[in-house]
Amino acid sequence: RQGTDIFLGSHPHVLQPIAFKRVRDRYGVTKQRFIAYSLGNFVSNMRSFYTSGSIILNFTLTKEKDAKGTWRTQVTKVGYEPIWVYKQRHRRSRKRTFHILPINRYKRNDQPLKLPRYTYRRMMRYYRFVRKHLRRGMRQAQRILPPKRSKTTPTSG
Repeated sequence: RQGTDIFLGSHPHVLQPIAFKRVRDRYGVTKQRFIAYSLGNFVSNMRSFYTSGSIILNFTLTKEKDAKGTWRTQVTKVGYEPIWVYKQRHRRSRKRTFHILPINRYKRNDQPLKLPRYTYRRMMRYYRFVRKHLRRGMRQAQRILPPKRSKTTPTSG
């Protein structure tokens, strides 16, 4: 209600839903506000399944004048890249290397860094969780956000 267009949350260590809420702020402006309740852990040494990943949130802000000539800022595009924290244990030294993996690139496990079968299965389970968990907010974004503008210029004939 303070006039914020975007609220990005963190701290609970787990990914939480995204949403748009229609809110009237203290300035009397009613509009859709974008909320990401928690983005999860970007890097974590926690052992819980739900703390082993996160998303990289992408959004576009557009500032335009409305019909009255007042500048308005709005979210015009929302997307995300799911990530997985792979903790690679080195047998000899017993040390760990942390890898932040963009899941979309590792869905076939055909990258130079091959994941062990168990880790790969956990990562793919997390990927399904993320898609299901964010589905409602992404569908809401498709309904609310303005349609994509064509980048082509019309030709006169």
